[in-house]
Amino acid sequence: MCNFNFDDLVEEAFLTIGVEPAVATPIENCQPKHNGVTVFHPHGMLPRFDRDLELDNSRIVFSEDDYHNLYSDPYSWANIVQLSLLTSFSVLFIGLSMQDPNLRRLIDLSRSKGFRNQHFAVFCDPTKHVPVSERSQQLRIRQMIELDLKSLGVTPWFIDDYEQVTDILKSIAVPYEAN
Repeated sequence: MCNFNFDDLVEEAFLTIGVEPAVATPIENCQPKHNGVTVFHPHGMLPRFDRDLELDNSRIVFSEDDYHNLYSDPYSWANIVQLSLLTSFSVLFIGLSMQDPNLRRLIDLSRSKGFRNQHFAVFCDPTKHVPVSERSQQLRIRQMIELDLKSLGVTPWFIDDYEQVTDILKSIAVPYEAN
């Protein structure tokens, strides 16, 4: 799992169901668990606990300059991790605008090298919950999003509200088996 958020809420959610994930950040690289869950934080992480230690040592991609540095370093840990995930798995993007130029470059690079893994992105449907008078404009926006993402090889999934993300995750989840 790749998490661009700086928090450790995903890890905490796994712990509540009895799954201890491995965590990989630019400063805490780890060996992914083959039969377990690994959460990659390519932009760094600020855990809720042990904050003092983490704040002194963390490399967080937060500012525009940080993003530019990441974009200009094709061999950075973050870029290699993302490219590895894009070429090894089908990816489901949730909560991203899909406008990050570095991510788009990495998706495009993986496809140009012959990797054809199907990727998906979840968006709230811009045509829902809008007045009829604005619906045609929102439909054009939705069509533009679809065309843009399909040019990258990413299939958009439009949902009516974010509660549907839970249903999507449950429908694609693979049961976890602890060793």
